[in-house]
Amino acid sequence: MSNLPTDYQKFIHLSRYARWLGDLEVPRRETWNETVTRYLNFLENHLLDKFNYKMPDRKRLENAILTLQIMPSMRALMTAGPALEKDNISGYNCSYIPVDSPRAFDEILYVLMCGTGVGFSCERNHVEKLSVVNELFEETETTIIVQDSKAGWARGLRELIAFLYAGQLPKWDLSRLRPAGARLKTFGGRSSGPAPLDELFTFTVSLFKEAAGRKLNMLECHDLVCKIASVV
Repeated sequence: MSNLPTDYQKFIHLSRYARWLGDLEVPRRETWNETVTRYLNFLENHLLDKFNYKMPDRKRLENAILTLQIMPSMRALMTAGPALEKDNISGYNCSYIPVDSPRAFDEILYVLMCGTGVGFSCERNHVEKLSVVNELFEETETTIIVQDSKAGWARGLRELIAFLYAGQLPKWDLSRLRPAGARLKTFGGRSSGPAPLDELFTFTVSLFKEAAGRKLNMLECHDLVCKIASVV
């Protein structure tokens, strides 16, 4: 089967799973066959490299996927290749984290940017483990320089929250981030540009100022996680 049977299936494949082949003489998106081949190439190489296991009947497996008799991990189908090799979080459909540490916020940002869903709990028994926000805030000459990567975004948010807990208001430099619309070659898709991260940082500063002298409450933690999700 070289084509999917319905227009709806073709649309879902092209919009969610087909990687952009920009190195071709005439750039285009993958066909269904090419997507399945990319996934199986990754799986075969991974099994051989990590477990010294040779796939016994690849052709049969490939035919079963192509004809929709079986389906593999859809996250892996989308990210198989350099993106999944770089970070196996990209192969997971969902995850969960309690908001019981400041690190939960940047972890949520990073996992979401890897394409994995995040369930979270901001119940009182988790949130009460957070530290008290400093009562006074002072301007500082320190500048958070955010690098143009998933880890760079997450590290920037982590540093900002650490400064805020210490009662310091840093500046941030997002000039290294690629512009909105720039193609993301490893993961696929296009960059949102620096504006959403700038909004998140501004929102976070305002949230912490409101919580001066006390711990973040459940609603504030919920709002911050939702804001993080909105910028991904």
